[in-house]
Amino acid sequence: MKLAACALAAALLAGCASTPQQGPGMTAEQWARAHDRLEALRKTWVPSTSTVPIRGRFHDARFGGDIEGRGAIAFRRPDALRMMLVTPAGVTAFDLWIRGDRFRMAMPLQGRIVRGDRTTSGTDLPVAFLRWWLLRPLDGRLVAATSDSYVLRDDGATYEVKPHADGSIDVERRAGATTERIHAQKPGCGAASYVHDALHLEVGIECDLGGEKSGEPDPRAFEDPDAVGPGATPP
Repeated sequence: MKLAACALAAALLAGCASTPQQGPGMTAEQWARAHDRLEALRKTWVPSTSTVPIRGRFHDARFGGDIEGRGAIAFRRPDALRMMLVTPAGVTAFDLWIRGDRFRMAMPLQGRIVRGDRTTSGTDLPVAFLRWWLLRPLDGRLVAATSDSYVLRDDGATYEVKPHADGSIDVERRAGATTERIHAQKPGCGAASYVHDALHLEVGIECDLGGEKSGEPDPRAFEDPDAVGPGATPP
């Protein structure tokens, strides 16, 4: 299934990891060049805006079908984000709130609301990968590299990063038995897709240029939705 997505890779603010030790099978000079290339790639994905208007589609085999909607991703770097999608009928389809270590992921059409932190996200939620990708993409300790790929370790997960000459990038995350992938065509309003192999979950989001917003997101978007109630302001 071909799914378009907006720059889920919108925000890189986590700063540089400490200089890693030399990778296996590489000279010190080759390792230094690989580290420099990775740092340049990280800078490429620095966000140009703190609010991205989006249209999205979720395909979840467990819940029988597709869900589509329009909304926005809002960032307050380095540790807060809100992503919301609303159906054409005006019903919230997806609402992801992350602030520090805590998260809340709601899919009202499926009758599902999950709260937790880094230790409770579980294998059936994409929260850990989305936290990394949306708030601090390409962060982590460099443990191996070739001329066109990098392997990073971060918070118990392994990320294989493959940038391409056309500006697109592929990232595969492995944590235990869980494998997830993101393909993004370019920083900003590019196209991308997310796949969770075990769950047969596919997510696609594209920029909604007709609904483009400017300026900083409303600070209320980053308040705990359960604390402020159902009238919480979306991004």
